[in-house]
Amino acid sequence: MSEITKHALEDSLKVLLLRKPFNMITIGDLTKECGINRMTFYYHFTDMHHLLSWIILDEIHQLLLNTNIYPEGFICLLYKMKEDKVYIMNVYHSLHQEELQSYLSPMIQGLLKMKIEEEAQEISIKESDKEFIARFYSYCIVGLLIDWLNDDMREDPERLFDKMDEIMHGCIKRALKRFEIHQN
Repeated sequence: MSEITKHALEDSLKVLLLRKPFNMITIGDLTKECGINRMTFYYHFTDMHHLLSWIILDEIHQLLLNTNIYPEGFICLLYKMKEDKVYIMNVYHSLHQEELQSYLSPMIQGLLKMKIEEEAQEISIKESDKEFIARFYSYCIVGLLIDWLNDDMREDPERLFDKMDEIMHGCIKRALKRFEIHQN
């Protein structure tokens, strides 16, 4: 029952986000739209940002269950964002850039870690160095995603991905080799 209520709150928030920005939606608006009381909301979430984090992470999790590899996972993410443009843009315009980065960075790092694991199969490298490389490249990609959002997602997701992939082609492998542990 708990997951059903969470998903009902998610659906209600998405309906409200089609009408107004996230920062203009109250818990009262949400519980009225969902047909539940405030205490039920607080049983599941501490505040609206907690709900939003859960929604984004749940959607990313579902997306990655279906396409858990790079580049397909990243391309699907871009298309999903474009498909849910009104919802995404209302969230985007309601959050501070740091909040948006805190939502986007973990999912991008997750996709990059899959690529890094694939590239590092024959390279001896510390786990902490793999994490550093994933974090480094995720900051670049998140910055480009924010620019894409600032530009109202005008560029085609496939074209955006192709340009990023062209720049990054071979970069991860070179970075892994620079951190390679050499046995003497």
